[in-house]
Amino acid sequence: MAEEIGEQVQIVGDDLLVTYPARVAKAIKDKACNALLLKVNQIGSVTESIEAVKMSKQAG
Repeated sequence: MAEEIGEQVQIVGDDLLVTYPARVAKAIKDKACNALLLKVNQIGSVTESIEAVKMSKQAG
């Protein structure tokens, strides 16, 4: 889906990723999403949230 319509819409992993860095990394690798919904309250620490944001920004 990301490959077909990702230029036109934002595809957000939301509950699939839950701002968890390992899941964000897999989504980036698989090109499953093109947007990040940051939910600091769903992850263990602010540090992990920052890591998820940095990874997402680096991936574009």
